Formats: sequence, structure tokens, C-alpha cells
Amino acid sequence: MPGSNDTLTIVYVGRSLDDIQRTLADLRNVILLLFLAGLVTAGVGAYLLAGRALQPLGLVQRAAEGIGGQNLTERVPEPETGDEVQALAGALNNMLARLEDSFEAQRRFTSDASHELRTPVTAISGHASYLLRRTSPDEQQKESLKIIRSESERLTNLIASLLQLARSDSGALVMARDPILSGLFLTEIARELMPLAQAQRTALTVAGQEVTFEGDADRLKQVLINLVSNALKAGARTITLSSQPEQDGTEVRLSVSDDGPGIPADQLDRLFDRFYRLEDSRSRDVGGAGLGLSIARGIVEAHEGRIWLESEVGKGTVAHVQLPVGDVPVLDDDDVP
Repeated sequence: MPGSNDTLTIVYVGRSLDDIQRTLADLRNVILLLFLAGLVTAGVGAYLLAGRALQPLGLVQRAAEGIGGQNLTERVPEPETGDEVQALAGALNNMLARLEDSFEAQRRFTSDASHELRTPVTAISGHASYLLRRTSPDEQQKESLKIIRSESERLTNLIASLLQLARSDSGALVMARDPILSGLFLTEIARELMPLAQAQRTALTVAGQEVTFEGDADRLKQVLINLVSNALKAGARTITLSSQPEQDGTEVRLSVSDDGPGIPADQLDRLFDRFYRLEDSRSRDVGGAGLGLSIARGIVEAHEGRIWLESEVGKGTVAHVQLPVGDVPVLDDDDVP
């Protein structure tokens, strides 16, 4: 109103929000810590629960990985969980039972057939030899009789190989455990094969260190002779047999190296398959059946060792046989027959 002395006054009242902000910040930090702690706890709990739940599956896996052709009688454990893991273990055991029956039937067939074939094949070879010695066949008949005798002998060797493989598959291949001096052993093999090597103008030498180990000398000789024979059939001009200690002296490696044509990389993995034969570059053997390396592997594995080949086309091949030394005393040459 005109002439009035009233004054308009505005009053501002303020209050600090620092305490509220600190409270909110503390609450936010607490919530964040609780969230992280809950996340970690949930993760650890889930990991422990998953590990416990998958533990039976891990046992089944490890047991299944340890089962092979030599121990098909073993079975994987069947956990009493009442879930899919128990069902899977049962299915695996049923499959192993069927495989065992199939392998056993195959072994019996191979063994029985080989035994049954041995007698007639021996009779055929004997009669062919008799006709060659006691009669006077003409040249054409003589040639036919020689072929009959040669093929009978080849079939006899095949039957013997099949019998040995059947024994190896069934675990009946018994190995002697006698002390062997590697240098003396390889020298004896080289001496035995020297006439064959000289006939092919191949230098056959022995090198390496002397190592004493346990093994079946006759069986291992069969392995080494097979490896050297393969090198000779491949047309090698230099073959070296060598031995050296491995794994801090707990194993010995016997090697056969040659300067032959070598083996293609795509065939190396199949060399130990039964009845598999290399193509022209290394397969000059007209009488082999492709069982030699399979038999060699069975013998080496019966010694708890391993056998493998290294090769490069045009540079040659090296065959390695690595065996455990075993518990042998220190011997001299006169101690080993």
C-alpha cells in the first residue's frame, strides 16, 4: 500500500549433506562388498559342487583310458549315483564285455585255424619234397613241385606268425628274464646276418655303448633280425646296429639304422598294422606277409618296452627298440651265455 513501511524479507536456511553423502557412500560400498563376497562364494560353491558331481565321471574316464587290447577283462567303476554317470558306466562295461567276447572269438579262431592248417601244409610240403627226391619229373613238373614246396614253406611261416600273434594277444607270450650284454648281443646278430649282408654287398656294423639289461635273448633276437632283414630288403648299403643307455641308465635303446630309400611319412603310422606292406620303395620281399613288425611290437611290449621308426625319404630309416634295464648285476662277457 502507498506509504506503507513493510519490508519483504527472504530467509535461506541450509544444512550440510556431508553426513548423508558419507552414509550413502558407505552403504554403496557395503552393498558392493556383499555382492562380490556373494559372487565369490557362489563361484567357489559351484566349483566344489561341480567337481564333486563330476568326480565319478573322472574315475570312469581314467579307468576307460587304461583299458586296451591286453586287459579287456577290466571294467570301469559304476558309481552308485543313480544318474546319467552310472548309466554311462554301465553302458561302457556292456560294450567292453561285447568287445572282449569278439576279441576272444577272433583269437580262438586264429589259434584254432593255425593249428588245423599246420598239419596239411606240412604234408603238402613233405610230399612235394618226396616227389622231387624220389621221382624223375620233367622240367615243367619239377618247377611246379618247387613252387608247391616254396609256397608251402611260406604258408608254414605265416601260420607260425599267426600263432605267435594269437599268443601275444592273449597274454600267453612268456618272456624269459636273463641278463644280456647289448654289445655282445648285437655282435652275435651281426655275425649271423653277415653272409646275407655280404651277398647284397651291404656293410653291417655294430656301434654304441655296452649296456647290461634283462630280457629274452631269443625273442629280442627275432625282433632285431626282422629289423635288419627289412633294411636289407629295402636295398640299404650300410646298416648299423647300436646300443646306448637311456633315462639315467634305467633303459637301453637298441637301434638299427640304414641308408635305404626311407619310408614316406604317411605310411609310418601304419607300419605296425597286421598284413600291411609298404609300396615299391621298400617292399622287395616277395615272401613276407606283413606280420613281422606286428610280432616285433608284441615282443617288445611284452618286455614293457616300446618300438618305433624314424625315417626320411632318400636319407634312410632308424628303428628304435627301447627296453627297461631291469635289476641286473654288473657282469662280464663270460657271465652271459
